[in-house]
Amino acid sequence: MKHFSCDAIKRWFDFFPILSEEEHRFPLAYSMLVHKDVTQVMMLLSAIYQPQNQFCVAVDGNADETFWQVLKAVSHCYPNIRVLVAKRIEWCSYEIIEAIFGCVMRLAKSTADWKYMQILSGVDAPLKTNLEMVRILTALNGSFNTEIAPFEWYRLNRKRMKDSPLPIIKSSLAATFSREAAKFMAENKMVQEQFRFLKGTSCADESLWGTIAGNPGLLPMPGGFDGRDFLWRKYGCINKSRHCLKVTFRVIGRYYRLSCIYGVDDLPVLVRRSELMAHKLYLDFQPAAFFCLIKFEQLRNIKFMSLHSISLCVECRCLERVINPLWSLNEP
Repeated sequence: MKHFSCDAIKRWFDFFPILSEEEHRFPLAYSMLVHKDVTQVMMLLSAIYQPQNQFCVAVDGNADETFWQVLKAVSHCYPNIRVLVAKRIEWCSYEIIEAIFGCVMRLAKSTADWKYMQILSGVDAPLKTNLEMVRILTALNGSFNTEIAPFEWYRLNRKRMKDSPLPIIKSSLAATFSREAAKFMAENKMVQEQFRFLKGTSCADESLWGTIAGNPGLLPMPGGFDGRDFLWRKYGCINKSRHCLKVTFRVIGRYYRLSCIYGVDDLPVLVRRSELMAHKLYLDFQPAAFFCLIKFEQLRNIKFMSLHSISLCVECRCLERVINPLWSLNEP
């Protein structure tokens, strides 16, 4: 552990102090699942860190000992960063949502007064400063935000839809929701039953959020929405939480498992996006894209410290329409 001292961590990475009273009054929470490239995870943490924010980092059981030891050291240096060891995780396995849901439950039961939570992975990068996120999430006014899409029945494997406590609505691992919603999840019996039902299905991490938030007639999730109505209307302002293009659009990076891995040439587009996070950036594919994006947002954070007011007009078109999550058309 001596190689990962708090002084060394502070020298190598920039963990910001509280930058404004507005941010202090609206703490955020993050639940993250990580498994590789500890340098990338550390840079992501430092980019979204502020002392009032709360973090739960679930570490894939496949991660090596050094990875775990570094994050354990970070949790000793910064008590608002909690680190959990997850089970061994495979692509699309139930253990993904199990690890993330465990973090959500832990943060929901914490005494910290956070207001909104984001679900992240270790290959995300912020597209907004902390203050911008605070203002955007304040404007969302408690609504539950996640991508929704029609559920493919083959994902049930041998299970039957009629046995599901709720009609399943496909979503993604990414989601943004209020403290009230997280508390509701921790205490509601039907949410727990739905979570357990998904064990044995394919890609359960893409079947939970839309289901428990999108059935208001059966489950009164705080900030919830009528998922079936949105699916009928196909009304599109892209998922506010995270920018993730599907293969129907040309991007300059490369594709892996039906999603884009952004490269350097994608940066001019990414920095103009209205989403809060970009997904995915890898250190083994044009790592300069990740480093530049992180540095860009860190510099914007520092710049905003000297401003008395900040215009978020770039968000206005989307935020005027986003009261609840909307159908994602994956528009560029």
